[in-house]
Amino acid sequence: MAYVRWSSDDFKSDFYIYTSGNHYPLLLAERRLQEDAPSVNENPFDMQTEFEAHCNWSRARFEDIDDPEAGASYRFDTMEEVVAECERLIEKGFCAPDWMMDRLRDVTKQEDT
Repeated sequence: MAYVRWSSDDFKSDFYIYTSGNHYPLLLAERRLQEDAPSVNENPFDMQTEFEAHCNWSRARFEDIDDPEAGASYRFDTMEEVVAECERLIEKGFCAPDWMMDRLRDVTKQEDT
C-alpha cells in the first residue's frame, strides 16, 4: 500500500512511501517539476480533459533537486521512524503534499493499538 506517491499533489511530491512486508520504504525524488503543470486530478471521469492534462504534464520541464539526499532510499521498521525522517527532510526543503504528515501520523496511531 502506498501512503504517498511522486504523482501525489499533481506530481509535486518528492516522497514515495509505501508498505513492503513489515517495512516502510521511503524513496526521495531526484528531480521535480520546474513549473506548474495542469492538474491531472480535476475531473478523472472526463477522459478528454484527463488526456490533455497528461499530455501537457508530459511536456513540463523538470529540474534536479539540489540536495545530496535527492534520489536516496531508506527503509524503516516503524511508521514513527518514517514520520521523524519526513519531518527532517521537509525541514531541509523536500516537498510533500499538505496532507502527507497527517496521514503518516494516523498510521502511527494505528500501529500503537
